[in-house]
Amino acid sequence: MTASTHPCAGCNVTGKELFTCQHCSTGTQYCSVECERENWEKHQSTCRNNRSVERGTGAVTEETIDLVLSTLGTTPHSADKKIIMNTPFRCEEQPVKNKGNGMVATEDIPCGTVVLASDFIVQIKGDEVNPGGFDFDPCDDDFWDAYALQVGVKFGDLPQEKQEIYKSLCDGRTSNAKYRKGMEQLWHSQDMNVDFDKVFKPLEDSPDKSLMGIWITNALEAFGGAASSLYPGSQKFNHSCVANCNGQSAGFAHCVVTTRGIKKGEELCVNYIECDEIPCANRKAVMGLQWNFDCKCEVCDGTPAQIDESNKNRNELRELKKSSNLLKNTETLAKGLEWTKKKREIYEKENLWGHIRARSEIAFNELELQFSFKGEGLKESIEEFHRCMELKWGDKDEVTQKAKSWRFLHSQITQEELNGIAY
Repeated sequence: MTASTHPCAGCNVTGKELFTCQHCSTGTQYCSVECERENWEKHQSTCRNNRSVERGTGAVTEETIDLVLSTLGTTPHSADKKIIMNTPFRCEEQPVKNKGNGMVATEDIPCGTVVLASDFIVQIKGDEVNPGGFDFDPCDDDFWDAYALQVGVKFGDLPQEKQEIYKSLCDGRTSNAKYRKGMEQLWHSQDMNVDFDKVFKPLEDSPDKSLMGIWITNALEAFGGAASSLYPGSQKFNHSCVANCNGQSAGFAHCVVTTRGIKKGEELCVNYIECDEIPCANRKAVMGLQWNFDCKCEVCDGTPAQIDESNKNRNELRELKKSSNLLKNTETLAKGLEWTKKKREIYEKENLWGHIRARSEIAFNELELQFSFKGEGLKESIEEFHRCMELKWGDKDEVTQKAKSWRFLHSQITQEELNGIAY
C-alpha cells in the first residue's frame, strides 16, 4: 500500500493507506479488502470493461494439445495424437457403486497413458489474493475476505455456460458441519473477525453450495504453486486409497495419467491425499472433513479384519520409511536390499506395487544401495529407475534425462547428483 490523499472508493474517507484494484486499469483505490468487497457491485461493470490482463484459457487447438503432450514427454499414445483436449481417452463417465458417477476404462489401458488433458475455466494467482502468494497465514483476517472476493470476481468474468459448469461441481465445505466447526474454532481461537456465511455465501439456486466452497473443494495447484486452477474434467475422477492414476500439471493444462495397467471396466481413480502410510480411520476423517464423503474404496470398504490388516501394513510401511536414514548407514548391500524387499512386500500386500510412485521409490532406494556398495546390479538398477521416471514424468523431464545419461555413464555418477534427485 502507498499513502494517498485520494478518498477510498468504498468508504470515501481520505488520509488512509490505499491499494489499487489489480483487476483493471481504472486506478480505483481502496483502504481495505472490506471496502473493495462492498464496492464491487458498483465497480464490477467498469472493472470488467477495463481489464489490465487477459483472462480465461487459451484456445484449444492442435498446437496446444501438442504443447501439453510435449511437456509430459512420451506416453503410449502421444505420438499418434489421438487425445483431444477436454475429452476422456479410453475411458468415460459411468455410474459407480457407492460413489455416484466415476471414470471407467472402456478398454485395457497401459501404464503411463494420458487419459485426460483438461484446461482450466478459472485460475487465481497467489499474488492476486495476497502479496506473499498462497504462502499465507490462515489466521490472517484479511486473507479470507480477499480470497472470497477474488473467487467472486473470477466467477463473474465467466460466460453463462462456464458459470453453470462451475456451479455443477461438488462442494465439500459449505454444508459440511465438521469443516464449519473446525474453521470457526480456529478463527475464534485467534480472535479473528471472519464470518463463515460471508466467506462461504450460499448460492441462491443451490443453498448447500457456495462459490468459495466449490473453489476450495476442487482447485488444484498450478505452475509450481504460483496459482490455483479449476479443471472441470479432472474433477470427475474419484478418490481411492489404492489409486491407479495420478494428476500432473502440464503448462496451462492438467493431465490424468495412469500409474499402472488398467483393465476394461475398471474405475480410474486418483489420490486426493498421499495416504500410503495413513490408517483407515485417519484417512476417512480427512475425507470427511475436506471433501464431505465417506471413502468406499476397496481398502476402506473391507471387513474389520481386512481393515486391521491394512492398518498394520501401512503402519509398518511408515516405520520403514522413518528408518530411511539408516539405509545410507547400512553395513552391507544385502541388509539394505532386505530393507527395500520388506517395503516392496507391503506395497504388494496393499495392492500398491503396481503404482509407479511405489516402483520409483524402490528403484531409487536400490540405485542408492548399488552405488554406495559398488554393487554388480548398478547398471540394472539404473535401467529400472530410468524406466520408472519415463513412465512417471515423460522422456523430456530433467530427472528422466539424467537417469538416461547414467545408463551410459554409470561409472561417473556422484553422490551429489543422487542427493539432488527428486523422483
